[in-house]
Amino acid sequence: MIVSPWIRSNVVDRTFTTELEKALERKVEVYILYGIKQRPKQGQQNDITAIRALKDLAYKYKNLYFEQVKNTHRKIIVSDDSFGVVTSFNFLSFRADPNLTYRDELGVVLRDKKTISDLFESGLNLPRAEVLLTPQ
Repeated sequence: MIVSPWIRSNVVDRTFTTELEKALERKVEVYILYGIKQRPKQGQQNDITAIRALKDLAYKYKNLYFEQVKNTHRKIIVSDDSFGVVTSFNFLSFRADPNLTYRDELGVVLRDKKTISDLFESGLNLPRAEVLLTPQ
């Protein structure tokens, strides 16, 4: 599971979608939840190209659960019951680059199975936005 407020094509690019599709072909269940209340022309915006690519994969693979939530600022990753990450890093909208200006991010890795399960369930329980999932 990946939960992130924003999705941008500098991260969700051809390499990302190719690797994601390989995982989906191996029958891995993947949950991608995104969405923060946005005001036009204020702050970071979602990238329709990246969203369309993920919607197309979700239409093709029923083991990809790609949904927009109403309003989240969470940044989490959950990998089965092996680990969870809670951080300030925007996984789907910022590509780390050592040539960019210094950027302070902080996160924690969780290894307790119950805590990881609770984190996953909390992601599943985020209120969903009303968006139709149609192929492009």
